[in-house]
Amino acid sequence: MMGSYLPTPAFLKKTFSFCLAPLLFVRVAFAVEQPIQCSINGLLEPVPGKTINVGSASELSRVVRSVSPGSVILLDPGEYNLTSTVAIRVRDITIRGNGNGCGDVTLRGAGMDNPDDNGAPHGIWTDASGLTVQNLTIRAFYQHGIVLNPGAESPTFQNIRILDTGKQLIKANPSDFGDGVDGGLVENSVFAYTEGPPMIDRGGGTGYTNGVDVHAGANWVIRNNHFENFHAPDHADHLWAPVVLMWNGARDTVVENNTFVNVDRAIAFGLLDRPEDHSGGAIRNNRIDYDEGLYSTQRRRGSDGAIIVWSSPGTIVEGNEVFTRGNLNRSIEFRFDTSGASATNNTVDAPIGTRDGGSYEGSGNRLVTE
Repeated sequence: MMGSYLPTPAFLKKTFSFCLAPLLFVRVAFAVEQPIQCSINGLLEPVPGKTINVGSASELSRVVRSVSPGSVILLDPGEYNLTSTVAIRVRDITIRGNGNGCGDVTLRGAGMDNPDDNGAPHGIWTDASGLTVQNLTIRAFYQHGIVLNPGAESPTFQNIRILDTGKQLIKANPSDFGDGVDGGLVENSVFAYTEGPPMIDRGGGTGYTNGVDVHAGANWVIRNNHFENFHAPDHADHLWAPVVLMWNGARDTVVENNTFVNVDRAIAFGLLDRPEDHSGGAIRNNRIDYDEGLYSTQRRRGSDGAIIVWSSPGTIVEGNEVFTRGNLNRSIEFRFDTSGASATNNTVDAPIGTRDGGSYEGSGNRLVTE
């Protein structure tokens, strides 16, 4: 699929009955907002530093091998068919598309299902602090869209689009439990599969993909993004891969004002039964939508929640709208040690629940029916 990918939700308008109190229902019509699109280049702040203009994939490869700290790599509009991963090894580098939106510049791989990756298994890789990527598209890489290795502190991703990668679209690796890439910002961006996640086993099993997967990182902010079509078929090995996954000792994450359409799990703070797999942070004001009948009956039986808070004490879940449309058993689930967690003012069409010792303080939540 060439050109701009504009995700579209299944429903532009739905009517629901709100359970405001026992035996009291009020019917209200909701307009589902159009999905977020990348903002135009003019809305991005000027970036200080030495500017290097680049117009081809080969030139980009040469520049990144010798770039000085603090430089801005400005990419001319066009498609860059990479034959090597863009590897950033020095601090405070900005890679920015010089177009009117994120669709004017594309870093392209050989295909998410093509093991002959043409020398570029990932789009961008770094172990240096302060990387900023803005106003471009990354698509069709066999492994990851962006990889952050230890040392890549305080990365910033704004007004980007990542499509169709074989594993994680953004992956942040740890040094150890609780010791990872800190201070990331992901905003005003689009993450999607145009025809569904890949079904080639790269060693982790089929269906092994996430939108933003952060091991052990602290103080990430993920806001105002659109995520779509992270839904693996029933024959996949991994049926419940979260789109936003913060775990392995991650903490104080804020995930807010994002939209999720047709995903398996939308947001996971923590994933395993171990102390503080995640801790603190907030999941707030997100919109999660599913097509009616997306899941098979068997899939639904094995489901948990669109938002899961597992082994994540002190987490706030507030002001979210979750419309499962019969695909999930729960909208939000608290599991294992979630002491001090809360769920307030969420609007959901499936119950909020707990299991395996999970707990939360709840108030103002509204269960709706169509």
